[in-house]
This record gives sequence, C-alpha cells and structure tokens, in this order.
Amino acid sequence: MFITFVALIIAHQFTSVQQTTARLTASLYLTAKYMDRDLTFYSIEYSPQFGTYWVSYQDPNNKVFAVEVKSKRMPIIIGHDPLDSGP
Repeated sequence: MFITFVALIIAHQFTSVQQTTARLTASLYLTAKYMDRDLTFYSIEYSPQFGTYWVSYQDPNNKVFAVEVKSKRMPIIIGHDPLDSGP
C-alpha cells in the first residue's frame, strides 16, 4: 500500500497525470451532483495565476461553464461551481 501511495505521488509530478486527475475529479463531482443535466466535457486549462485547473463543460443549450479544481500537484478539490447557487 505504501508503494502504491508513493507511486501515485510520483505520477502526479507529470502534467498529463495532473490534468487527467482534475478532469476525473470534475466529472465525478458533476455526475454526482447534476446527474439530471446532459453535460459534455469541453476543455481543460491550467491557470498559473490561481494555481488551479479550470475544467469546462457544455450543456445542451451550448452554454459553456468551468468548474475550478484546486491544487496543481494533486487536483482533487472543487473550488468553484458556477451551477451551485448555495451560500
């Protein structure tokens, strides 16, 4: 188990793994929270100003919105969800 954890940490040093993790995190979050909406992945980009990934999705009306996934090294925290109208 320790070796798996170390391998995971080492793998997250590569940008492609970080982007994949950010996209997977956003997809799981949106599927769990907005299963009733037909959202399609649009794009992903890293914002060096904020140190976060912005994962964009498109709805059936062609409206594009981005979910913020925090932490460059281990992007697993949703920071901003424009669909969430809560406090």
